[in-house]
Amino acid sequence: MPEKDPSLWDSIALYLSLIITWGTGAAGQIYVSGGVGGAVRWIMEIKGKSPVSFLRILFDGVTAVITGAIFARYLGPVIAKWLAGVGMWPDAGDATTAGFLAGVGGMSVAKVVIAMIDAQSHKFTGKK
Repeated sequence: MPEKDPSLWDSIALYLSLIITWGTGAAGQIYVSGGVGGAVRWIMEIKGKSPVSFLRILFDGVTAVITGAIFARYLGPVIAKWLAGVGMWPDAGDATTAGFLAGVGGMSVAKVVIAMIDAQSHKFTGKK
């Protein structure tokens, strides 16, 4: 009997299950917790502000989640060591906690770095 190609729904189900499997694994949990940290930071930032446009708010949210996930990957181990140094014993939950904290703080760190670059560029261009 000849093999048939998988349908679109079969492919969607396969890739969705792969994403869920990765997200519940050790590496995925770091990215997910960082993304959630970025989302929390974004929600705290937009609260009380007048909305510019729905697309702008949505773009800022997606950017915050991606930035939080990236910071969780690279800044998470530093925060985990800091947590261990202040008396929190490293266990399975500390990696995700450190990822969440890196996601929340990542937006602030990114804003500081961008402000420093912007300030230095004004010195060279003379524009404000």
